[in-house]
Amino acid sequence: MPNLFTRYLTPGLAPGIQLNPLVDNSEISVDRRDQYFGGILKLPRGRIDKPFLVTPGNVFNKIGNGAWLGKTTNAYKSHVAVFEALKNGAAGAVLQRLVGADAVNRYIVVKSDTATNISIPLTPTLSNGVIKAVGVTNQGSNYYHPTAQIVSATNEVISDIAAGIALDINCGTGEVVHVTLWGGTPGLYANNDAFNLTNTIGGGFVGHLANVPADGSLHGATVVIEQGGSNYSHLDISSSGPGTGAVFIVRMPITGSNAGKILAISVANGGSGYHLYNAAIPSLLTITDPVGYYGTGTGATAIINNIENGVITAIATPSPTGTSLTDTPIVTIKNINGGIGNRAAATATVTAGDISAVTVTNGGSGYTTDTVQITANLTVTPQFYLSATLPDPALEPYLFAIKDLECFNNGVIIGLHCEDKSDANGNFIDTARITVRIIDPARPRTYRYEFIGNLSDGGFDDFGGSTYLPDTVARKTDNIVIAIGSDTVISPDNPMYGLDDDDNEKWVYSNIMHAFTEGDAAYTNLTYRNARNKLAATPLDFQYLSSLDTDSVALLGELAQVSFLTNRNLRFDVQGDTVGEAVEFMNQLNFTQRAENHLLHAFWCPLTVEDPTHNNGSLQMGAATLNIAFACARNARKDSRGFAPKHYPIMGKDWALGKARTNIRAPFTLGRGQLNALAKAKINAVIYEDGNYIFSNAITCADVDISLRKLIAVTDMSTSIDDAVVRFCSSVKGYPINDAIKLTKDYLKALFEGAEAAGWIVPSDDPVMLGRPYKYDVLVSPDRPYDAFTVDYWVRYQGTALYIYITQTYTR
Repeated sequence: MPNLFTRYLTPGLAPGIQLNPLVDNSEISVDRRDQYFGGILKLPRGRIDKPFLVTPGNVFNKIGNGAWLGKTTNAYKSHVAVFEALKNGAAGAVLQRLVGADAVNRYIVVKSDTATNISIPLTPTLSNGVIKAVGVTNQGSNYYHPTAQIVSATNEVISDIAAGIALDINCGTGEVVHVTLWGGTPGLYANNDAFNLTNTIGGGFVGHLANVPADGSLHGATVVIEQGGSNYSHLDISSSGPGTGAVFIVRMPITGSNAGKILAISVANGGSGYHLYNAAIPSLLTITDPVGYYGTGTGATAIINNIENGVITAIATPSPTGTSLTDTPIVTIKNINGGIGNRAAATATVTAGDISAVTVTNGGSGYTTDTVQITANLTVTPQFYLSATLPDPALEPYLFAIKDLECFNNGVIIGLHCEDKSDANGNFIDTARITVRIIDPARPRTYRYEFIGNLSDGGFDDFGGSTYLPDTVARKTDNIVIAIGSDTVISPDNPMYGLDDDDNEKWVYSNIMHAFTEGDAAYTNLTYRNARNKLAATPLDFQYLSSLDTDSVALLGELAQVSFLTNRNLRFDVQGDTVGEAVEFMNQLNFTQRAENHLLHAFWCPLTVEDPTHNNGSLQMGAATLNIAFACARNARKDSRGFAPKHYPIMGKDWALGKARTNIRAPFTLGRGQLNALAKAKINAVIYEDGNYIFSNAITCADVDISLRKLIAVTDMSTSIDDAVVRFCSSVKGYPINDAIKLTKDYLKALFEGAEAAGWIVPSDDPVMLGRPYKYDVLVSPDRPYDAFTVDYWVRYQGTALYIYITQTYTR
């Protein structure tokens, strides 16, 4: 049949019909708070600044594949516990991600350049232990440097204190390899003005201005280097310790207040065998001034802060192409055949129309010879690189920079496209409108986000909304932050501009950009405390807390504090391979002595099961989170007044582990004495009974023997009642006090009548209760009669059958 519609209709162009995915609003909305749980864990992706919600429909997109964490680690089991719970009844998980203090989330910066079309294949050399990046830890001051003269076509030296100039000088040869310009007084400059360097040493540099803007300033202008010269004043960066062969390039401003300071250090040749600055045997960098008596600079320091394997150490120059190159090509490094390399970069040098040298400025990592493709392209290929901070647009012009707050360990891919734009004569012209896609490398055929907007501010759509790209991003999500640079237009010769010969949209994609680095720092008590504070303060709602199988006593202590602060049940996994080890672990926690001990519920599951995510074989994992998932599934079955059967605890054959897990195997059988020891320690064991693996008990950590506080079902019901009362009282804050009291009494009457009808509460034999299941008072506070009232209630909850005594008697 003919295709009558399209899935993606470009607005404002050819008419058509866009068929969007089905939207289902037929489901009746219900309160699902008691089907959510919270937790703290290590993840391969997810926000690190605040808790976030994960649902069964977005679990992979939000927290990724746990194999990244190592399949034998507790972190992996925590990850699996979330997947399993969302698959077996939990409607959502509110998670706080754990990261060390040295985690770094960088900006992905996008730049754009202009030239003509040609592509020349290049061949790389790969090596290990190559310096990938060098960080300047102290810029120093007063280092000697060349001075610059810009000479007009009439041979007049242009004197301009507003001119900004920085040089990139090769530390091995003293050759000037790049000139960055900014500022400048409008009207003073023109294309082909000579750019000269003067100094008492060094020489041979020849260059001229190009791309001078219409206002005659230096903003966006470039210097075409005809000859790089040699022996210009430069710093010597030497290393001690492992590693040889590295050559560095120093960027230094030579005008303005930063003149004579080291702005940045890049790598011209990564060498081999180097170690990071924090390695056991580091490679240490030393900065000296070989000019000697000419230089007075001091204080600059630098460290090697990035080394990875699979690094591109050199790129061979091609045979003469037969084409006289008039511009310097851009070296493009791409993955092919499933390659996973990333972040490599190189520059080409043209001599007499041919590529005479290719310099690796960033060796990258993860490359192999059969999965990398390198070409020299004379084309407008947007450049992508990482920066810990937003670059200064005056020093480093760029289109825009993105920070992904969801922090994917496996990186992201950026896709770019812009619609064409025509003038009155039908000629394609520059445009500021761009489409940006953010893509998960694990699902490259789809995209996480798509944003369409302008690089310049001030535009509005048909509904009055701003079309400025940061504004369109902010309207869609707070997970992405975007900043606009100084380049605000995209030219028609850009490869992402318009349509190709087959009328398909042109797209340009980055390599995988690893903007987020988790770091190696171990988790400390402060790490856990910060995570606890964020989870306790989140506006996202949840009914239960899970330990997610953590073996950290410190983290369990912080989760117990969250339980107390939020009045939420914490169900946690007891570690240990034997009964003795399980009891010892509980004694180490000392939870029975805490004020909130009735909110704390311990589970021990010494069973081996099939990995619920099928990413692994078999593993031993706790069952506390699965118990929560079953509770969430139970809570979804509400009566006409909104009460779930919470007086039925998650224990016994009705909630057997076989409902969720397969290939269950027990290493031993627990005897009556061992079960008594576990119960005495307030541990709920998972055991084999009558053909099923079941939760054998449902007691809290409360240090009591005969009390409702010992029963998980009672805690579940009582915290639900407390939560409902607190929510209602919050809704009457600000009312006239007598009205607020009357409304609260009416609410409590309806609430407790519903709880009685649901079977939560039963008549009490306490004399003051007069045989009723509940009693409440709502009274004006005698100390603050004008602005405060008190709410008190007494409730007799239904208990749980845990002990059954059977006697048979023969009679005659």
